[in-house]
Amino acid sequence: TNFPERAQALAKEIAWAKPHLIGIQEAWTIRMQLISDSVAGGTEPATKVVFNYLKLLRNAIAAQGLKYKVVAIIQDADVEMPMLNLDSPTGFSDVRVTDHDVIMVREDVEIVGKMKGNFVNRLMVPSIGIEVPRGYVAVDAKVNGRTYRFVNTHLEPASIPDLIPLQLAQAQELFAAVATQKYPMIVVGDFNSPAKNGDTYKLITSQGYIDTWRRNLLRPFLTYNKLGNTDSHDDDLRNTKVRLANRIDLVFVQNHVSMGGYQDIGPVLAFVVGDELQDRTPSGLWPSDHCGVVAKLWIPEN
Repeated sequence: TNFPERAQALAKEIAWAKPHLIGIQEAWTIRMQLISDSVAGGTEPATKVVFNYLKLLRNAIAAQGLKYKVVAIIQDADVEMPMLNLDSPTGFSDVRVTDHDVIMVREDVEIVGKMKGNFVNRLMVPSIGIEVPRGYVAVDAKVNGRTYRFVNTHLEPASIPDLIPLQLAQAQELFAAVATQKYPMIVVGDFNSPAKNGDTYKLITSQGYIDTWRRNLLRPFLTYNKLGNTDSHDDDLRNTKVRLANRIDLVFVQNHVSMGGYQDIGPVLAFVVGDELQDRTPSGLWPSDHCGVVAKLWIPEN
């Protein structure tokens, strides 16, 4: 799906919005081993880097004349499998995909603290001997003199009911790990739980987190995608009709008051990117299978 080309489209989205903080999921590093050993039960890891998504995106952002830096990164799944390859002497090569969640910040943002972790609760696939860890990254970021805790995560997809308890357990781990009453909390990510009826979505909002899209002052004026749906384009990213059915890529805010409890948040201006035909790359690829969400926040002082 030509990530080098798609990275240019993603960088243009960033250049247009110029956000202070960016949460990225599925920042993959793809490695290859020409002659597969795994088909014979070998365990030697593939090491030749074919694509480093984060490096490609950073280069594309720099080419836009922007200055952003990576301030937090967590490795999630690291899975290697054989694939048919007629250019290999044995007919098979090994492909290794290493997944990361990342936070990037604009050059004028100061970082005063960091956290990261992988969830204890993770998907296990014993039939092929793999596990799929997921996790989170968090920073305490000072923007215009005020500090916020900014969290980015990617929870396990729960397209089948059996995986909903796993997703809920990951969400509970996440919010127990990052909770603070010191700063306002901004939590972004691919939650894989549709607003507003998903079980995990309901759990998060029951904990005092506000779904910013529901406070979006732009919604009445949007001429397209008023629902804010972000999921999803076709796997090959070449669909010519937009069929976004769910809103699962979300921005939550929790604002504490000094005496305990929660304070309402201020106005929100939010919109979806990567959801219109003109957002595609020159060869007709969508920037990503999920759309991005941009939110401008005004969070009241305690």
